[in-house]
Amino acid sequence: MWSNWSGEQTCAPALEVRARNVLEVQEAVARARDGGFGLRVAGAGHSFTPAVLTEGVLVHLDGLTGVLDADPSSGLVRFAAGTTIREASEALDRLGLAFENLGDVNVQTLAGATATATHGTGGALANISAQLEEVEVVGADGMLRRCGATEDADAWRAARVSVGALGVVTAVTVRAVPAFTLRRVDAPEPLDDVLDALDERVAGAPHFELFTFPYTKVALTRTSHREDGPPRPPGRLGRWVEDVAVNNHVLGLVSGLGRRVPPLIPALNRAVTRAAGGAVRVDRSDRCFASPRLVRFTEMEY
Repeated sequence: MWSNWSGEQTCAPALEVRARNVLEVQEAVARARDGGFGLRVAGAGHSFTPAVLTEGVLVHLDGLTGVLDADPSSGLVRFAAGTTIREASEALDRLGLAFENLGDVNVQTLAGATATATHGTGGALANISAQLEEVEVVGADGMLRRCGATEDADAWRAARVSVGALGVVTAVTVRAVPAFTLRRVDAPEPLDDVLDALDERVAGAPHFELFTFPYTKVALTRTSHREDGPPRPPGRLGRWVEDVAVNNHVLGLVSGLGRRVPPLIPALNRAVTRAAGGAVRVDRSDRCFASPRLVRFTEMEY
């Protein structure tokens, strides 16, 4: 059985293939075609949709990882499709580069995050898919094709957010930007005040987002600006407490308890917002954008 990150989407494929290179992807496509099976591709399984579910062939791309080519002067870096956002961010940083914008979870694969239009924050910034200069995809005929802004542009526009409909993405070329530091400020604020000034808050910062919980009147806001100078990250223990203990395990326990005992949800939500304090982090951009998701969160019924 295959299941997505939350465990809410499951399927039983007839065949699972863990491809290690493009040739093995092509062989999997041929086996599916010759056997009359459908074929789907799984990345990190972070999407909550049934996009991966199949009774046919399921291809995993976690064997296709790493930098395939890089030109730091132009910012163009070609990655294998199964590379996670965290791995890609680390590689870009070693080249003095960074993603212009990212979502808030770094365990997604590049192919999965872009094919499902994973977004970031910032009213003037596009999503991750818009940063793709080229996409390599194995079609249903088993042929590997490269499409980009100047070569097969129609296919390129479709392939950037294809949800797997055009074939198996095996590599993507990202247009990165020079590495930069973000100053991220987290603060609880009255929800009504934030909503009344939402347009101004979005326009007034490169990155603004808010989280709110039903049965409360508090918005947990996150505002990020670029800052000159090197990152000043918290220590290893501080990063673990923030990124893992609080953002994963504590909230995961609250989510699980609310799922099991729904009448507790209002009190749990109010407790979470009361406990949320302000915090400032000055760090490498990708570490301010995204964090690991280790706990399987389940939706609570309100």
